[in-house]
Amino acid sequence: MTFSMPLDMNNVLLEALKNGTNQLYYIISGKVLLIAERWKERDWLSIVSFGFFLILVGVIWLITPNPYDEALAFAKDFHLENITENVYLPAPASPHPVVYTAIAQFCLTFGIFHTIVLGLRIVFKEPLNRKSGTVSSVIFWLGASYFLFALAAGNISWFAFLAGLIIIIGLMIVVSSLIKLLFLKYKP
Repeated sequence: MTFSMPLDMNNVLLEALKNGTNQLYYIISGKVLLIAERWKERDWLSIVSFGFFLILVGVIWLITPNPYDEALAFAKDFHLENITENVYLPAPASPHPVVYTAIAQFCLTFGIFHTIVLGLRIVFKEPLNRKSGTVSSVIFWLGASYFLFALAAGNISWFAFLAGLIIIIGLMIVVSSLIKLLFLKYKP
């Protein structure tokens, strides 16, 4: 099977080879698609973030008193609670401040870490999508820690905590979209 390519696409490919670029071109259906070099496209800050996530889970597990029994008691304590007529949602029967505090500490630390990652994304001039995604992460982790600390202190109920998470998710979507709308350069 032979593949024919328009002359201008051959020239694009030849020019790239002559200039010694490290970019990879794929020829599909008579079109040349430029695929950025994998090394440059890899999101190294996300990989670092995943490593920090694993370390943080381990540290929180180590500093939390009796974490296995506390987590098991929390999981076994769920029951269906009547919210309104014919609407039942799962909720813990009793408060679990040790679990709430451990998760809140995790969220707070991870939120602060993502704030640092956001600063690095700005310094490294990473794409807008990555920056807005990191802003969303900061909002989620710090917001979740706020509501978890309030839940651990007994200032809010389980369902107020869930409502807080819904608010945070909505806020993440709005802020991420606004960042993209305000800073994305449109080409007519």
